[in-house]
Amino acid sequence: MDDRFVPSSSGDQSHAADGFRLILSVQLAVRRLVNQRTLTTLDMPFPQVSALVELARGESVSCNELAERLAYDASHISRLTHDLESRRLIARHRNERDRRALDLLLTSTGLVTAAQASSLLMEAENTILSGFTAEERGGLKRLLQRILR
Repeated sequence: MDDRFVPSSSGDQSHAADGFRLILSVQLAVRRLVNQRTLTTLDMPFPQVSALVELARGESVSCNELAERLAYDASHISRLTHDLESRRLIARHRNERDRRALDLLLTSTGLVTAAQASSLLMEAENTILSGFTAEERGGLKRLLQRILR
């Protein structure tokens, strides 16, 4: 049996487009709220905050690895890391296995800022999901994870 979606009428196409628009609207609303909070509280846009939180996982990564993890292109990650480095939140260090490569690491100030950012993101998540029960939150997370597979 073929599981591909084959619209049988223009109504089906409209329904699919409505679902997609809803997903995009939710993404935009979440991004606006989080970006507003990160700008207000940490004086940095969400992409920089997401890079700090990713780097706070403890392992050093290259610019290319960070770009892949955050789904940013090379030019975006280059500007982003330059901005974080100029704020002394990250530093570039020689990779121990490949002396030609540079890895990104959080500075002590970057570690503190990343911890603040993590707390801020948890608060934003709680605000966004405040109208949901714990069971509904769990169900929503499972459904979102299925979309990503």
